[in-house]
Amino acid sequence: MPFSFQNMSELQLQCVTVALIPSRPAEIQKIGESSAYMDSEQCIVAAKGIKRFILHANRTAFIVEHDFAMIPYLADCAVVYGDTPSFEVTAKSPSSCSLV
Repeated sequence: MPFSFQNMSELQLQCVTVALIPSRPAEIQKIGESSAYMDSEQCIVAAKGIKRFILHANRTAFIVEHDFAMIPYLADCAVVYGDTPSFEVTAKSPSSCSLV
């Protein structure tokens, strides 16, 4: 039976996407919504795996994430954007994301 991405659920596709991050050769990894379709436990496992890879490979990552619960597991610091999307956006200064 041939393999097809078309038969995979959104969660399965998201897991494949996260698993393929290390295969992309880049100094800066750009990752968008890595927690989409995942439950809270899957989010934490994915976030820790991404952070471990980024640290081990000595790379930088720019990650767009709307789930604030993931940020401490995923990032050293966060930049929060506010105001009106697609019209006027303000970036706040980077803030620490330690799990203290």
